[in-house]
Amino acid sequence: MKDLSLRLSRIAGWVSEGSTVADIGSDHGLLPIFLVQADRIVRAIAVEVAEGPFQVLSSAVEDSGYKGRIDTRFGSGLDPIADAEVDAVILAGMGGHTIWDILTTRHAQHVLASAATRLLIQPMNGSGLVRYYAEVFGYQIREDVRVLDGGVCYECLFLMPGSVRSLTAEDIVKKKAEMDELGPLDRMKWAFGEKGLAMQCSLLSQTMKEEYEKRARALKQLAYPMGDRAQLRAEELRAECGALLQLYEQYFSARLSI
Repeated sequence: MKDLSLRLSRIAGWVSEGSTVADIGSDHGLLPIFLVQADRIVRAIAVEVAEGPFQVLSSAVEDSGYKGRIDTRFGSGLDPIADAEVDAVILAGMGGHTIWDILTTRHAQHVLASAATRLLIQPMNGSGLVRYYAEVFGYQIREDVRVLDGGVCYECLFLMPGSVRSLTAEDIVKKKAEMDELGPLDRMKWAFGEKGLAMQCSLLSQTMKEEYEKRARALKQLAYPMGDRAQLRAEELRAECGALLQLYEQYFSARLSI
C-alpha cells in the first residue's frame, strides 16, 4: 500500500468507513486507491477534467487492480456525479476559487443536496473562500486544521451539511462580490479561520508572522515619491498589517513580532 502525504492522510482520516466517495481532480488516484486498499470505503468515483490527466488516472486505477471498485470518469467538477450517488466529496490540491466554482454550479448544488454529503477539502490557496462557502451554503466546519508536510503548511477542512441551501446564479455572484468587498480585518478572519485562531494554532501563529513580514517588506520596497497607484497599494498594505496586528493580539494575547 503506497503511503500518502501527510496532507492527504489527514483527508483520508476523515472518510467514514463504508462510504462512497467522489475524488474530484483525482490526479493519480492516490486517495481512492488508498481508501479501497484499506477497505475503508465501498466504492469511489475518481474524476479528472483534462484528457492527459484522465488517461494517467485510468492507468493508475487499472494497475491497482481495483477497477471494479473505483470508477474513473471524465468531466468537470461534480458534473459526472449523479444525485445521491456519493456521501462524501474530496477536493484536494486545488485553489479556493476553483473549489467555489465547482461547488456552486447548479448541478453540484443538486448533487450535494440529494444526500447528506460531507465535503473534505484541502485548498492550495484561497481557504477563506472555502470557509465563506460553508457559511453561505449552510455547512458546519467540523474540522479546520493545518498540517506541516514537506516544510509547507497546508490547510484541511471537513465540512458537514447543516441547513444546506441552494442559491440562484445571480445570488451566488452577489455573495462572492460581498466577500470581495470585505475590509482587511474581516477578510483575514475568513482567511485564517475562527477555529485555528481560537485554538491558538502554532502553525497559524507562524503563518500570520510570515504574512505580516511579507507585507511590511513590500511596503518598504515601494519607491518614493509614490505615484497614485503606489500610494493606493501602500494604504492597502498598511491596513492589512494593522488587521494582522489586531487579530494576533486578540487571539494570541501577544504582540506580533517578527
